[in-house]
Amino acid sequence: MTLAMDWAGRGVPTDIPLGWLGSEKLFGCRAYWDGKELWTRKGKTIQVPNFWKAKLPTDIHLDGEIYAGRKNFMAAYAATEYGKFSPEVKFIAFDCPSVKGNWLERMNAAKAKTNNLEFSGAVDSFVLPTKAFEWGTEVGRMSRSGAEGLIMRNPETKIYEVGRSQNY
Repeated sequence: MTLAMDWAGRGVPTDIPLGWLGSEKLFGCRAYWDGKELWTRKGKTIQVPNFWKAKLPTDIHLDGEIYAGRKNFMAAYAATEYGKFSPEVKFIAFDCPSVKGNWLERMNAAKAKTNNLEFSGAVDSFVLPTKAFEWGTEVGRMSRSGAEGLIMRNPETKIYEVGRSQNY
């Protein structure tokens, strides 16, 4: 699984490259779909409902998050650890490792396979502002709305990276 660099304590970055994308950092439990099973970051199989297995794509892999909405981490945790899936629990993809291409191309494939599923989808992204003031304003807006944080992505990243990435 790809892991983002942590900006905590570093202040507002002053050198955000043009064209980088942002998305909400989801407060849930990491999960990886291999076309057959959903796995935790530590390699434990997640006991998903049978209808999830029947509807998730079998021809691509998805890196994402078991997510139950803002301020509802415990529902995501209960699903991941104990197989207790409540209706608000979703699987949100934020990369598609088995598809060749840059991040935007991989995400287009993920969206095509998940956005019509009632329990799944792909993360929404937006172009990041390049001025520190605008960036700080966006982070503040997201924080006030209950988001855990902001993920920055280089949309031109051509490969899926395992481990900490300078491109996230």
